[in-house]
Amino acid sequence: MPPPLQYLQSFTKLSLAVSMSLTLVACGGGGGSTSSTPTVPDPVVDPTPTPAADLNAEFALYLTDLTDNHIIPAYADFQTKTQTLQTQSHSFCTASSANNSDLTSFKQSWVEAVQAWQKIQWLNLGPVLDETRSLRIQFWEPGTTAVEDGVEALLLRQGETIDADLISGVNVGAQGIPALEYLLYPQNSNESLLNASNKNKRCEVAIAIADNLFNMSSKIHNQWLTSGGNYRETLITGSNEFTSVQDAVEELVTLWLEHINIVKDDKIIAGLGDASPGIATHSEHYLSDESLTSLTLNAATFLDIFTAGSGQGFDDILTTTLEQQTISTQVNTTITAVIDRIAGIEQSLDTYSAAIADANGRAELTELVEELNAIRDILTIEFLEALDISTGFNATDGD
Repeated sequence: MPPPLQYLQSFTKLSLAVSMSLTLVACGGGGGSTSSTPTVPDPVVDPTPTPAADLNAEFALYLTDLTDNHIIPAYADFQTKTQTLQTQSHSFCTASSANNSDLTSFKQSWVEAVQAWQKIQWLNLGPVLDETRSLRIQFWEPGTTAVEDGVEALLLRQGETIDADLISGVNVGAQGIPALEYLLYPQNSNESLLNASNKNKRCEVAIAIADNLFNMSSKIHNQWLTSGGNYRETLITGSNEFTSVQDAVEELVTLWLEHINIVKDDKIIAGLGDASPGIATHSEHYLSDESLTSLTLNAATFLDIFTAGSGQGFDDILTTTLEQQTISTQVNTTITAVIDRIAGIEQSLDTYSAAIADANGRAELTELVEELNAIRDILTIEFLEALDISTGFNATDGD
């Protein structure tokens, strides 16, 4: 590399001075008979480069804050809400003369349990996978009849008591949130828990499902706690099934991307169909029509994943550590746009079934799909490249 210009200029001036001095000495001038050897200054050296960011340390902080600010509180909330649901199921079904108000309270406890689940539904990892709990909590595939068939089969089991132990071993469609929705929101009013000819059996099954949900939520929450199974330590240290902290982060990002695709494809596009009025029965909660609320909570969760629940999030790593403010802003802006659009749909049309039947609602949902695609595209290109991480197979599929 050529010497810096400043050094060349300094060296030229010094060489000229030395030359003049030697000339004076040779000519007997300069005021003395001796001269000292000139000292050539050292060349200018570039400062030491700033050390590369320690992303492993940053990822460890992210995993800790995501776990403590989002994951464990979400599972704690789900446990609390399923306990209330369990209490309401027993209270309603053992009342001597339950009325519409009692049924409304029972339904509301179900809605609150569903909302708690939607905040952590994305995390298909760890204790929720043990004993197939994730599917048992919510088995849902657009267009299938597994839930209806499973519950109806239980109702036909006369002569034996249906309880949580029995429920935990039957088909997953009959065990969880959708199965209880089927009992609480029947399409035929003659099958209401208030007046159905087999209401006692329906209540028996409803109680068993609520008990089963509480049992599963309690086990999951306990296994995350340091005083329980301490899966918290497994995740934040990237140990056991993970090969490193980065591997744990990559698994979480993979699950995040997969959930974006599920929200887009299964929760929106499946119900939209090809034309109005859409296919309402393909929505996530078509009987209770809680689908739009679930979409809102899913989108809010995307922001929690990005910010680690307002802790040391990916936004901080991108902005402060990697100086990638533009990428951080893009992710935040696209997620916020999704949240705002869902809120607008909910405000104007109230329910998902109304939205897929309305021309403006369908247009808004179509725009929502494109905004979800935008989140996915930013995450799978700029975001992954900036953090120097990769995702698992099929995590970025979808159009």
